[in-house]
Formats: sequence, C-alpha cells, structure tokens
Amino acid sequence: MPPRFVAGEIGPTTIAVLVVAQAVLWLVARPIGEPARSYLGQLLGAESILLLSIGLVLISMLPLVEGGVRRDPGSHVVRLRQHLLGVASRRVDDQADRS
Repeated sequence: MPPRFVAGEIGPTTIAVLVVAQAVLWLVARPIGEPARSYLGQLLGAESILLLSIGLVLISMLPLVEGGVRRDPGSHVVRLRQHLLGVASRRVDDQADRS
C-alpha cells in the first residue's frame, strides 16, 4: 500500500519539492566556464527569491493577517524609506559638521 499524505504534510512537501527541483535545474543548466563561487551565489540568491515568494503567498493567505496586509500594503515600504532618508540626512549633516 502506498504511503498516504496527511493534509498538513502536503504544503511543506510541496515547498521542499520546489526548492530541490529549482536547485537541481540550476545545477543541470550550469553554463560552461562559470566560476563555481559565483554560480553558488546565484543559486542561493535564486533559492532565496523562491522562498521569499512562497512566504509572501502564504502570509497573504492567512485569515488573521490577510486584512492587515491588504489594507496597508505599502506602509512598511514607506517606513523603510523614511528611515533610510533619515539615516542619509544625518550622515550628510555629520559630514558637513566635520568640514
């Protein structure tokens, strides 16, 4: 008798299969002459983007979080931009004070 999946195992198994499949595809399709260190960095970056995308899909599906994500989709971006501009302006001011 083949093993049966429990409903709670399908999601994590699907994510694991996607991650492994992308890694295998990435390694099989490696261009000739590509330095190994650079290619490993590209592979890890591609895996990171895949996992981030999966995480965004999952968080948008959570019933308790869905309203907050949809109601205010750009607030974290606005806060990050304000923070970065604040840091940059303080550095400019500090450099001006030193001159």
